[in-house]
Amino acid sequence: MSAEVLEELSEDERRGLDLVRDAGSMYQSEFWKALDVSSRKGSRIATALEEAGLIERETAVYEGNTTYELKPVIRDRDLDFRLLMAGEMLSPF
Repeated sequence: MSAEVLEELSEDERRGLDLVRDAGSMYQSEFWKALDVSSRKGSRIATALEEAGLIERETAVYEGNTTYELKPVIRDRDLDFRLLMAGEMLSPF
């Protein structure tokens, strides 16, 4: 991900991105509550992150209500496989 994209995010959008990345996946109804913003603002933040290509939103049913499941977009270039290396060997832990 380019630094330019991150620099263009608002503080709330950065917090939202960190929240989704840390959780791995979460429902939009939990997202805006965790950010302590209105559902309308939470929806705008999620939409902005999706349009920036940073998260994916998939329609889901949660506690009987239709919402979105938010998932971070992970690109191979975002992963640092050197962290799995132990010398010349790949470490599974």
